[in-house]
Amino acid sequence: MKNKSNALIISLLIFLSLIITSCEDNEIVGKPVSTVIPNANFSVKADKFQAGQKIEFTDLSEDPDGFITAWEWDFGDSQTSSDQSPDHFYQLGGNYSVKLIAIDNTGSESEVFSKEVVVADDPLANIDAPETLWSFDLDGKLNHSNPAVSDDGTVYIGFNQAIRENQGPDFFAIKDGAKVWEQVFIEGSAQKSDQIRSSPSIGPNGNLYTSSYYSRTTFVLNPATGVIDNEINLNARVRYNCPTFGTDGSVYIAGHNKDGRGFHSVNQSLTTANWVFQSGSEFNATPAIGTDGTIYVGSTNDNFYAINPDGTEKWSINYGTWTASATAIGPDGTIYFSGETSTGGVLLAINPNGSIKWQKDLPAKAAQGGPAVAADGTIYLGGYEEKMIAYNPDGSEKWSYSAKGAIEVVPAIDNDGNLYFGDTNGFFHVVNSDGLNPYKVTKLGDEIHSSAAIGSNGIIYLAVNQGDFGKVYALKTNATGLQSGGWPMYAKDAKHTGR
Repeated sequence: MKNKSNALIISLLIFLSLIITSCEDNEIVGKPVSTVIPNANFSVKADKFQAGQKIEFTDLSEDPDGFITAWEWDFGDSQTSSDQSPDHFYQLGGNYSVKLIAIDNTGSESEVFSKEVVVADDPLANIDAPETLWSFDLDGKLNHSNPAVSDDGTVYIGFNQAIRENQGPDFFAIKDGAKVWEQVFIEGSAQKSDQIRSSPSIGPNGNLYTSSYYSRTTFVLNPATGVIDNEINLNARVRYNCPTFGTDGSVYIAGHNKDGRGFHSVNQSLTTANWVFQSGSEFNATPAIGTDGTIYVGSTNDNFYAINPDGTEKWSINYGTWTASATAIGPDGTIYFSGETSTGGVLLAINPNGSIKWQKDLPAKAAQGGPAVAADGTIYLGGYEEKMIAYNPDGSEKWSYSAKGAIEVVPAIDNDGNLYFGDTNGFFHVVNSDGLNPYKVTKLGDEIHSSAAIGSNGIIYLAVNQGDFGKVYALKTNATGLQSGGWPMYAKDAKHTGR
């Protein structure tokens, strides 16, 4: 009996030992796992550590037992960023302590890592900026819509309405900084605002033409009242380009997406579709029309086309992969076109018979915007290399000017030979024919991908994005008008006629 009692006691002691061990193990498992805090680090690069110049900050932070999920930058000038590797522009020269805190996947913060950046003064600080005559706030964001300007200075611009469920305006006519009228385009049968992703144009008959995106419709409006006179649905979405006009009065519309993709010709009143070229191919580019009526335009099917006024193909050239750029025609009839290739970009100079005069292979894409041509034959082209480059008529490089972001616009040339253009970091540049700044570089917004227009009185009209909203500026320099001769701006003139 005693042996049985001893055995029972031993069994109970073993059982209690197991329970205690299990509880201790559970306590160990339940303890929070320690983590190693991340190490913040970064490098700094700039062509010039100078006010107004782009400075690139590259994150080099590491986390020994996890990964970095967030970054808190303080640039020392009251500006901050949460980007991993941001760019920054200091507006004033000085010594700045740049700080970075890295946060890992457990929420642990690094110690503050800092470096001092010494920034020289802006050499253009004592140069005047273009004078702002007026500005006008839009109700939504711009999407590559370039302002068209009438002879009396009325500016027409479309944009993406901020809240598309509302029937708010997505198109304005503006004069002297005040609204003349507004218009809302409805998305098909849905009772909500559409989006404008293309540019308006003013036809030879004085009427205003514009296209909305989702409804796949092009409209002709009364320019004085904004009343829609007629519309045509080609079942093709329109983006990045504008209606242009043939020598016979036809209206040309480039179609992207949906069953109506292709390049369309319709009559002035938008009551009749004349023909469609390359049905099934996407066209995002703005055409140029030669003096003989030939239409020159690039497609996303890798080809650049010359089209006869009757809609038949004259010739074609395989250029690369994609384009939404505007074609230009030089004083001698040479056709200039830029696009994207599998390795970067390309600028082509093409003879009217379809033979290639010369070709420049570019290190970065130039598929938005496009070339402008001065009266003396100089070709100007910007792109994702973040440079505006001037080329001689033989294709040799004349000069190169560094912007502060990618250039997705066609520069405008005034009658003094100065160029006007913005970049995707929101800076507005004025550059003379020698590649120098006669006016201070000005930050007008967060991004600019609208080409400037120069009115008959020399006023420069420009649309920019500031956050989720657009803004139209009227700026004044010494210019008295658009340059005569060549192809001095997007779609050739402030009305965007394309010829």
